[in-house]
Amino acid sequence: MMRMLVWAGFVLPMAVPAAAQQSGAGARVDRLVERYRLDRKVPGLAVAVVRNGVVIKAKGYGVSNLELGSPVTPKTLFGLGSISKQFAATAIMQLVEDGKVSLDESVARYVDSLPAHWGRITVRHLLNHTSGLPEEHWNPSYIEFDRFEHHHLDVLRTVFADSLEFPPGAGWAYRNSAYRLAGMIIEKVSGESFWSFLDRRTFRPIGMTATRSSDPKSIIPNRAKGYGKDRGRIANRDAVTETAAFSEGALMSSVLDMAKWDSALYRPRVLSQASLDQMWTPTTLADGSVRPYGLGWFLSPTNGVRTVSHGGALPGFVTNISRFVGKGLTVIVLGNAEWANPAALADAIAGIYDPDLAPKPPALIADTDPSFTTSLRAMVEGLGRGQLDQSRLGPDARETWGPAAVAEAARLIRRLGKVVRLDLVGRFDRGEVTQRRYRVGLEHGAVVVTALTDGTPWFRSLDVEESLIPR
Repeated sequence: MMRMLVWAGFVLPMAVPAAAQQSGAGARVDRLVERYRLDRKVPGLAVAVVRNGVVIKAKGYGVSNLELGSPVTPKTLFGLGSISKQFAATAIMQLVEDGKVSLDESVARYVDSLPAHWGRITVRHLLNHTSGLPEEHWNPSYIEFDRFEHHHLDVLRTVFADSLEFPPGAGWAYRNSAYRLAGMIIEKVSGESFWSFLDRRTFRPIGMTATRSSDPKSIIPNRAKGYGKDRGRIANRDAVTETAAFSEGALMSSVLDMAKWDSALYRPRVLSQASLDQMWTPTTLADGSVRPYGLGWFLSPTNGVRTVSHGGALPGFVTNISRFVGKGLTVIVLGNAEWANPAALADAIAGIYDPDLAPKPPALIADTDPSFTTSLRAMVEGLGRGQLDQSRLGPDARETWGPAAVAEAARLIRRLGKVVRLDLVGRFDRGEVTQRRYRVGLEHGAVVVTALTDGTPWFRSLDVEESLIPR
C-alpha cells in the first residue's frame, strides 16, 4: 500500500511506514543513528532511505541549532558540500545535450584569460578530476576563505603560476578548482548564473523547491547551523558564501529534496539515460588504468553491489548520498558537525535494510613499522584511562586534543572495554606525510584510529571514532 505526497506539483511516492515497522528496520536505524549522534556529540543528523525511488524512511535526529534547540526534521537544510558537484556535472551534461558544450573541447574555448598551459585541459577532464590542475589556495585558511565573497577568476589566479600536477588525462586527483572552472563554463555558455540555471533546468522540474545556494545574508527557512571544534569544544561555523564554495560545494538541501533527486535518477527527467550512463562510467586514464570516478560521482561497489555515491564537507557540515543501484536502495545522511561520518552511517543503515550491503571489517595490510603500532596502542590504552601524552602531539593536534576531547575519548573506550587487538587497515604516504588507519578491537566493540605523521616525532593529527562495523 502506498500514499502520495505532493510538493509544489511534484508527486513523490512514499511507502506507508508499516512495512519498515514490521521488519523492525526503521526502529533499528533510529537506535543506530541516535546512539551514534549521542556518542559522538553530533548536534543534528537527517536521514532518508529510498527504495526504487520511493521514500521508506525520512527522519531528523537532534537539533539544527544548539543555541535555539530547534529540532532537525526531514525539511532541515544542510550545506551539501561536494555533493553539489553532481549537480554541476548534470548542468554541463544538459548543455552537452543542448549542443552548446563538448566534453572533449578545450576549456579555453569557453573561458577567457586562462593560462596557455591549461589549453590541453578539456571539459571532461574537469568533471572526472583528471585535469592535472592544482588546488586553489584558500588564504589564510579555508574556514576564513569561505566567509567572504570572491571573483571566480581571482580564485583561479592563485594557481595560474603553478605547474599542472600531471598532463591532462594522465592522472587522477580530486580538485575543487576543476569544478569552479566547470561552474564558470556553465555561466558563460548559458548566459545566466549557476544558481539560476540549476533552478530552472533541474530543481524546479523535479520539485526540489528547498534546494538553493548558501548565502550568509539571506533568510533561509529551516537552515541548520553548522559546527566545528575549537580545542576539543564545539564551536559555531559561519555560513559559506555563494562564491567561496560556488559550483564546488555551496548548495544547501534537505533529505526530502535529495530523495526527489534520487527518484528522478531512476526515472530520468532532467537528463537522458545516455548522459546518466556517461556520468556513471569509470574514468580510463591515458595508460589504460581505471579510476572509480565518473562525472561527479564515485563508483566503488559495495560488497560487489553496484554503487554510485558522493560525500561532501563544508565548514560545519558533512553529507553523503549512497545509491546502491544494484539493490535499488539509496541512503542519504546530512549532518551539521564536521566530525561526523555520514558515509559510514549510510553504509550501516543500508546493511540494516539489506544484509548483502552490511559493512565488513576492512582487510588488514602488512605492518612495516610495528614499533609505531605498539606506541599507538599504548596511547589508545592511555586514552582509556583519561591520559594523553601531549608531548607526542604537534601544535595542530594539541589544539584538537584539549581536556574535553580526552575525556570524551576516555568515555568511549571505557564503554567498549579493554584493547584486544590493533590492526593496520590503511596506509597512505605522500612525501614525508604518512596517514595510518587502524582498527582497534575492544571487548565490546571497535574504534577506528587515524594517525597523521610528517617526519617529526609528533602526531600531526590523531582521530578516534567508534566503528559502526561489529568487532
